Amino acid sequence: MPENHSPLTARSVERLLKLCAMFMSDHDGEAVNALRSANRVLAGHGLTWPEFLAMISAGSDASIYETKTGISDHQRAAAHMLEADDIYTDWELTFLGSVQQFSDLSFKQTVVFDRLWRKFEEHCT
Repeated sequence: MPENHSPLTARSVERLLKLCAMFMSDHDGEAVNALRSANRVLAGHGLTWPEFLAMISAGSDASIYETKTGISDHQRAAAHMLEADDIYTDWELTFLGSVQQFSDLSFKQTVVFDRLWRKFEEHCT
């Protein structure tokens, strides 16, 4: 994500979902304004609609590594995942190393983290 874009927060997601509900308005002006507002919110976070929708659909299992392992935070989970460094690309290894420095992950980072966790899980089974 470019540096001038802020991470997608729970508040932004809530706002986007409210705007999406307004897309179905019988009043064309209201629906169009809601869509334009939602587009501005996404652009402010450096996201496209396909990326946002993928995040929303993946969000339902955003803490799968915690429920399956008892590891309660992404930092310890990342350290655990890095032990299997042969299954990740250089970029993925850099990502896992960098998330250990953050106390919280953005929504977009969580989606990537979960994808890497599933890759780790497949490797371990």
